[in-house]
Amino acid sequence: GKTDVLVFEPKNEDCTLPALLYFHGGGFIYKAAPYHYFLAKTYARYAHCKVIMPDYRLTPTYPYPTPFNDCVQSLKWVINNSNRLNIDTNKIAIGGDSAGGCLAAAVTLYAGKNDIDLCAQMLVYPVLDYKMESSSMQKYTDTPVWNSTLSRKMWELYLKDSKVDEYASPALASEFKNIPKTYIETAEYDSLHDEGIEYANKLKSNGIDVELFNTVGTMHGLKKKKKSKTVIESVGKRTDFLRRCFR
Repeated sequence: GKTDVLVFEPKNEDCTLPALLYFHGGGFIYKAAPYHYFLAKTYARYAHCKVIMPDYRLTPTYPYPTPFNDCVQSLKWVINNSNRLNIDTNKIAIGGDSAGGCLAAAVTLYAGKNDIDLCAQMLVYPVLDYKMESSSMQKYTDTPVWNSTLSRKMWELYLKDSKVDEYASPALASEFKNIPKTYIETAEYDSLHDEGIEYANKLKSNGIDVELFNTVGTMHGLKKKKKSKTVIESVGKRTDFLRRCFR
């Protein structure tokens, strides 16, 4: 299957730029939302990079490994077409939010094992652990936007009949070869809160440079209020992280 790809770039820029390959959230079931496009433009503008957003295939029609494979192919496409896209291959970052964070973490693991050099990974309230055993998973069963009830359904559709490995559920990873500097952000009242922190700690204990930002008083997908202080702070932290990695 062919994957459509959207490319966002800063205005009036004709020199070679870094790139952020970004996988949108939506529980592996929904296409990118207007908010994802707003974010892509923000990252392109303030981190001064190209943002590449693949329209990967979705469940229930395409369970794992198809969405993951689409995302891996999009990374290879960016590298193979870097001249045409005017992208600096030494400065490719991978990012994603929610289910897109799962794909981002998985593609980063894949890249590390296959000697593809990345300069950063950015995981925003990522989905990581199909076991769903953390205390935040037990606690937030019916919070708005996202909760463990929805998580269970998401994993059922995504995993369907496939064998679960680290590319399906990155929390299973035990080897962290060649993993770049990492930014992980969590929301306080989010069933995914603990698995983000656990993954950050796992990476740290494997010697990886990790910036963990635990937002306070927030729910999953705090995006509903673009102008709120928390959103401005979070997006600022992300673009700042990307800028430093791209330098």
